Amino acid sequence: MKNKIKFKGRLKYYMYVPMLLTILLVFMNIPMYLYELRAGMLTSAFTAVYFAMVTISYHRSKPFFMNELITFATQYGTVQKKLLNEFDVAYALIDYNGKILWVNEKFTELTGKDKDYHRSITSIFSHITREIIRKNKKESQLHIGWDGCEFRAQLKKIEFSSITPENQMVSLEGSDEYMTALYLYDETQLNKYIRENDDQKLVTALIYIDNFEEALNSIEDVKQSLLVALIDRKVNKYFSGMDGLVRKIEKDKYFVVFRYMYLAKMEEDKFSLLEEVKTVKVGNEMSVTLSIGIGCTADTYNQNYEYARMAIGMALGRGGDQVVVKEGERISYFGGSSKQVDKKTRVKARVKAHALREIIESRSHVIVMGHHIADADSFGAAIGVFCAGRVLEKKVQIVLNEVTTSLRPLKECFHEENGYEPDMFIDSETAIELTNNNTLVMVVDTNRPNYTDCPEILKRQNLLSYLTTIDREVMS
Repeated sequence: MKNKIKFKGRLKYYMYVPMLLTILLVFMNIPMYLYELRAGMLTSAFTAVYFAMVTISYHRSKPFFMNELITFATQYGTVQKKLLNEFDVAYALIDYNGKILWVNEKFTELTGKDKDYHRSITSIFSHITREIIRKNKKESQLHIGWDGCEFRAQLKKIEFSSITPENQMVSLEGSDEYMTALYLYDETQLNKYIRENDDQKLVTALIYIDNFEEALNSIEDVKQSLLVALIDRKVNKYFSGMDGLVRKIEKDKYFVVFRYMYLAKMEEDKFSLLEEVKTVKVGNEMSVTLSIGIGCTADTYNQNYEYARMAIGMALGRGGDQVVVKEGERISYFGGSSKQVDKKTRVKARVKAHALREIIESRSHVIVMGHHIADADSFGAAIGVFCAGRVLEKKVQIVLNEVTTSLRPLKECFHEENGYEPDMFIDSETAIELTNNNTLVMVVDTNRPNYTDCPEILKRQNLLSYLTTIDREVMS
């Protein structure tokens, strides 16, 4: 039996509309017979002629329309294939196992592999593995390198069911296989411009001389200006080699600006300025040390300066003689080997101790807690704060939920016979009940709320208490 090609959808409706209008003419003809017989007969004749004409026109024009539609579809598919083959982006079709099915001219030009190359895509790009192709993602992308160029490879999954209609010869029911379209976007120039733009961004640095007064006091007055001049020369020489701008803002402080491209070089030589300054000797027994705080990768110059201030604070807090680089949330440390910063560290410890004393004196009740499953460090720090609070005549209690075997002998030393209160150690529930607006909550040996013995206290709202982390240097 010969198969016939039939119109479907809206095209079928448009082709049948002239014939369907015949029904409207028939209904219009009925009233004509009621008013005038001759007019009705004339209208009937006109309707019959009209129907015959549109029927003949339909049957004669149908083959023409079909031929035009088939020709257009064929040419459209050919044009699509030609455009895809000449597509300016490297393109390839890959099967479920990573085997290359088809490539366009740009892909051949890039890799040297023509349409007859049907091996695995991994043999060309080692980063595109079978596991990546089989990942359960509609689209994915990765960055790869090839022959000195940088590409963004975009993988797009093409389901068979979306491109192949069901027929009597092939069934796609239950099939989970698919093809993968691979697009390679050349981003070599783009990445080059991005790196160049990043390299030109300004980096802010603050340089402090750790022991400026001590070094000056260790030499004769006539040599003090020489020592300062030599330090200035070392700093300026180091950053002038990095195309940096150095300005002295105080007698022992410098403000420096340089381009980001030189930061990697400084990190590579471990900021040799730290060691170079130590070689300055004009009779001083104490080596001069520097602390450097660097801020970069911020959106504004002001934010870079704030990063530099935070970095220099970290460097001084860690003892000085080191460099702290703050790049957004990332912080890097360099140096920190000198022993000549003991004085500055003790000064900071004394300042913290005075601040801690003022905080304890401002409250009538103190609760101390360390991390859960306390160890000797946490227990010892809590006892130190307990003793400090007792010296200041404050009620101090330690939160201790679990006592390990190793900690039990230490805990048993603090009983009533030795002069300690029976409620010296409390559990979390008791701590929550005792906590009020006049309670000082102090955390030792951890800086994460979730690690403490009673994190609920820290989460309570409307609690006007202080949360303080105690360093060992404060307790020394």
